[in-house]
Amino acid sequence: MPNLDVSYVDSLPPSYYRVLTAVEMGMKNHDYVPLNLIISLSGIRHGSIPHIVQELLKIKLISHIGAPVDGYALTYMGYDYLSLNVMKRRGIISAIGSRIGVGKEADVYMAMRPNGQYVVLKLHKLGRTSFKTAKTKRDYMGSRKSASWMYISRLAAVREFGFMVALKERSFPVPDPISINRHCVCMSYVEGIPMHAIKDIDMDAANMLARNIHLQMMQMLRYGIVHGDCNEFNAIVQTSDPENCTSENTRVVIIDFPQVIQSTAPEAEEQFNRDIASVESFFNRRFGASIMLPRYNEVMCQISEEESMDRRIDATETFVKEMVAKYDPDEEPDTKENIEDTNEYSNDTVDNDVETEQKPKGPKMKQAVDVRLAVQKQLRKEQWRRIQHQRQSKGTEKHRENYRHDL
Repeated sequence: MPNLDVSYVDSLPPSYYRVLTAVEMGMKNHDYVPLNLIISLSGIRHGSIPHIVQELLKIKLISHIGAPVDGYALTYMGYDYLSLNVMKRRGIISAIGSRIGVGKEADVYMAMRPNGQYVVLKLHKLGRTSFKTAKTKRDYMGSRKSASWMYISRLAAVREFGFMVALKERSFPVPDPISINRHCVCMSYVEGIPMHAIKDIDMDAANMLARNIHLQMMQMLRYGIVHGDCNEFNAIVQTSDPENCTSENTRVVIIDFPQVIQSTAPEAEEQFNRDIASVESFFNRRFGASIMLPRYNEVMCQISEEESMDRRIDATETFVKEMVAKYDPDEEPDTKENIEDTNEYSNDTVDNDVETEQKPKGPKMKQAVDVRLAVQKQLRKEQWRRIQHQRQSKGTEKHRENYRHDL
């Protein structure tokens, strides 16, 4: 998977983004989208499409396959461009900086808002070679039987944004959620030291940090959820005195929430205890401590049923959808459409925010084309053609059988 080259995000003409959007829309029902369908969905005159497609292939925003069918598919970089273009057009960001983190599930970039504030862009990219089991290990798909990795990445982004909103409302120390589009989450930049980079602290400070993280995990348990991946790589330490960390001058911010599960889930105890063991192992190994933190059953005994229901967070699609709609209204229509759709489609659908106006081709074409209606119409045509082809094939085969009997 190539690194994201953002040099073309601003320079790509609107027609190029319309072709990318057409490919994205076509991938709802096709692994590879035929050129004639791209032409139909984009609304651009036929003559310019082949040139645009070749340019998009050169900068690796789409891929091409010649057999067994001839068609085009969106790459992750093309998906990145669509989301970043929307972020820029909305005024969420004004510039994209360098990559500051890369993992099995996402790439993280620095960016800047129009007011000069630094923010973080997290581009979820599930399906890499080292993380092929995400579909089965995590409840991203819900009732869906199949889905593309891009669509799963989008669901992961929605979950992360929704959980950050819910936790922020409960005054939990997390980055400020700012906006979301497709698989891209924009959040505030948290200044501090990554937990895994801390080295020169005394035993008291190590114990304090470990118990700080444990208290936050306990608080999440009171809200009815388990983080599922809490370790030294998903915690940032903010302190006014790095050489003398105390509970008064230090704050730990937890990040990375797509894998959150309900505290009543069958695997909740195992994941909570695994997170605790990971925190213990880090501090005991690096600082020579002997930290032992309470496990799931001990913590749950301290939480009353009334307390756990007080400000409960539901680890469900419906809940995160409501959180996203509440905090980022611009994303509500698109998110609602994609979360509630339980059809077995293999790829994601298009975002409402990409430009869909049809340039006039004649005096009768004065209004913008409704892209969704155009898609439905085109898909019906494609389905009708397939049915007709199947009928013709069956008729031809029947004729051949009769001919052989005559012989």
